[in-house]
Amino acid sequence: MPLAAHIIQEREDRMRRSLIAYGLREIAEFRDRGILHRGATMTPVFRPVFTYALICINDALQHAALDGKRIGTKGPDVWPVGAEEDLTSLIAAARNAACHIATRQQRIGLTSLRYMVSVGPDCAGRIGGVDLVNPHDGEVAVFFGELRIYLERNLFCAMDAARVLYPE
Repeated sequence: MPLAAHIIQEREDRMRRSLIAYGLREIAEFRDRGILHRGATMTPVFRPVFTYALICINDALQHAALDGKRIGTKGPDVWPVGAEEDLTSLIAAARNAACHIATRQQRIGLTSLRYMVSVGPDCAGRIGGVDLVNPHDGEVAVFFGELRIYLERNLFCAMDAARVLYPE
């Protein structure tokens, strides 16, 4: 690669890392200020902030995956009902379910389910023979069809792992 092309590529990589780090810092601030927190699930900003968090974290995880650094699991019982292979896949599936009107991730039989929020321990309901269960005390679960993503165990865990890969 010629020197000029190498310099341009290096600048683009720095800018990409900087934008990813900025998005992750914003999500950490939302968490730290209580905007993205179990006490905020009934506020009008929870859903858009949760969606924005999925977008930012998914961007970071997809770039990390391109670099050969997929984010795996942390701790027992972090996987949702419709288990994905790792946190990189789970965040991508949840981001798709949150950002699109009709996706397969929202389906339970003939029913579609988006953004059912549960603060555990709780059984949020039973749809099409599927129990939408959140067994964790004080943990927020958001359901998109059978897909369940936890705020602390999945979203924040993935964000913290991505912040290590993309420090400011």
